[in-house]
Amino acid sequence: MPNKGDKVNTPCSINADGTGLTLHEQFIGGHPEWDENNILIGREGDKQILYDQEKKKIVGQIGTPKMFPKPEGDISLSPDGNWFVNGYGYKNKNYYAIYRRSDGAFIRSKGIDKGAYSGDIRIDGAPRWNRTNDAILIPGLAENKTRQMFILHVITPEK
Repeated sequence: MPNKGDKVNTPCSINADGTGLTLHEQFIGGHPEWDENNILIGREGDKQILYDQEKKKIVGQIGTPKMFPKPEGDISLSPDGNWFVNGYGYKNKNYYAIYRRSDGAFIRSKGIDKGAYSGDIRIDGAPRWNRTNDAILIPGLAENKTRQMFILHVITPEK
C-alpha cells in the first residue's frame, strides 16, 4: 500500500453566518457531538469529555472509562439531551454503551456483527437516535451476512 503522507486533523469552529473561524488547540477526537449551548462531547485520552468551544477547555466528563472503553467511537446525543450512546468496535462486533444523563443509569448492548471489513467498506458504529428518545438506529450484519439496519429500543421501567 503506498504511503499516503501525513494526515492533518485541525479542530476549528465557525459561526453559522461564516464569521468567527476559530482554531482549537485541544483535539477532542474525530467524532464529536454537540451538547447544549457551546459544549461539545468528545474524548480526551480514555475519558468521554465535555469541551466548551468558547472557553477552549474541558469543563466536564460523561460516565467513566469503564463505561466507555473507547470514547473515540461514534457517539450520539438524544434529541432531548438526556441519553447518550457510544458505539465502538471490538473483535468484528460493534457494541453500544447507553447512558442516561439524569441519573447515571448505564447499559451496554450485546455485540452486533460488523464483519472483518476495513477501509471504505467497514461498518462503523454510527448510532442515531429517533425523535422520541427511545430507540437507536444501528448498522450491522444479519445472520445471513447481509448488511442491515437494526433498532435498539430503550425501555425504561414505569414509575
